[in-house]
Amino acid sequence: MVGDLFHPGHVALLRAGRDFRDRLIVGVLSDEVVARYKRRPIMTLAEQVAVIEACRYVDWCSRTRHERLH
Repeated sequence: MVGDLFHPGHVALLRAGRDFRDRLIVGVLSDEVVARYKRRPIMTLAEQVAVIEACRYVDWCSRTRHERLH
């Protein structure tokens, strides 16, 4: 996930993800990965992780360099 400029669409995505299971684990893509297909994020990776972790639907959040999450 890219959590840059966190907005209601992100919240809806996380809420929907949480509806499928009892726990929601989110991987936040590194700036290097994101820059390959869109502009570099405005928020730092640490800021994105902090905001996503604060969302009540998220149980755990991690930084990742993997383009594809399984």
